[in-house]
Amino acid sequence: MAKICLYFQLHQPYRLNEYSFFQIGKHNSYFNDEFNADILNKIAFNCYLKTNELLLKLIEKYGSKIQLNFGLSGTVISQFENYNPTVIESFNKLAKTGCVDFLSETYFHSLASLYNFDEFEFQVKKHAGKIESLFDIKPTIFRNTELIFRNDIAEKIYNLGFKAVLTEGIERKTNQNSVNQIYQTNQLLPVFLRNYNLSDDIAFRFSDPKSELFPITATKIIKKIKTNLLPAEIITIGMDYETFGEHFDDNTTIFKFLESFISTVIEDNTLQFSTFKAIDFEKNTEKPLFNSEEIISWADTEKDGSAWLGNSMQYEALSKIYELNTLIKHVKNPEIVETWRKLQISDHFYYMSTKYFSDGDVHSYFSHYKTPYDAYINYMNILSDFEILVKKELSK
Repeated sequence: MAKICLYFQLHQPYRLNEYSFFQIGKHNSYFNDEFNADILNKIAFNCYLKTNELLLKLIEKYGSKIQLNFGLSGTVISQFENYNPTVIESFNKLAKTGCVDFLSETYFHSLASLYNFDEFEFQVKKHAGKIESLFDIKPTIFRNTELIFRNDIAEKIYNLGFKAVLTEGIERKTNQNSVNQIYQTNQLLPVFLRNYNLSDDIAFRFSDPKSELFPITATKIIKKIKTNLLPAEIITIGMDYETFGEHFDDNTTIFKFLESFISTVIEDNTLQFSTFKAIDFEKNTEKPLFNSEEIISWADTEKDGSAWLGNSMQYEALSKIYELNTLIKHVKNPEIVETWRKLQISDHFYYMSTKYFSDGDVHSYFSHYKTPYDAYINYMNILSDFEILVKKELSK
């Protein structure tokens, strides 16, 4: 029986205040708390609480036949705690059912895995500790920021003791073999691959009249699975949780789709939901090698690192924030160190992307800046002030 691993990602960044060149050295108010709270609460109402309620209702009906995977960034958890603790309570109810698992990732949804392995390890351990303290579940499966993967990162993940890693199912990395099976790294670390074509049918093309499946229904998605993907070892369907109620609202029937999809899979005798950690992936079992010396991710059409490293602005901003590590490691003030980590959030650099066409539309959708150049200038102004703040702290 083919296993379906349904995976939902939740993340919200700490968006920055407008900060001009003339404010450098004047004040250290970098984050727009009111704006962040408004966005968090809006999405909590439209998506998080409604979808959690729906899933709880389905679990009450079907019990352990429903198995789901969640990835919550540390920054969205912190905002739940500060702005809307009810969301944490609703996830606790899901956790207590025994039908969901929580994945590990970097606490600050950062690109530390590309720049500083010590910082990467700190954030991973901080995140795992937070998940365990909130939900009494120890994460054993790792999902890096935006599914970023590279061989050296995989080795670090293996050394941290994780049982498997999740990344994007890119055909050029599988020698055109099926993404619907378990691979392994050079360290024999099992690799789960997201089926992006199937996932994007829901996450991006649900309301697209140009989609070959439009209007998309659970029946059509399951027919596509049976026709094109079976026999399969494991089919990973992963998407932003905001797909439900935020990216697509009630008027698109997205909630009815989710309910119908889960119900139809459960009632089918050829498919079965599973968490990643419940999959039998003994290390001694021979699996095809998943190997990548280059960055891969789930972002944009290239599915590489260009969403954050596609232009000189992004390179400069990323280089400078991580270069500050040489100073930060001597700072004793925890608030300053925390600010440094919040400035690592990958969204800050995503907003600086100068891509066009379809990818540009996606970047613009998520950005609150008028242009990528505004994002860059604003960030660098803040970073200049922050460096002054750090040096003042060290001179005390």
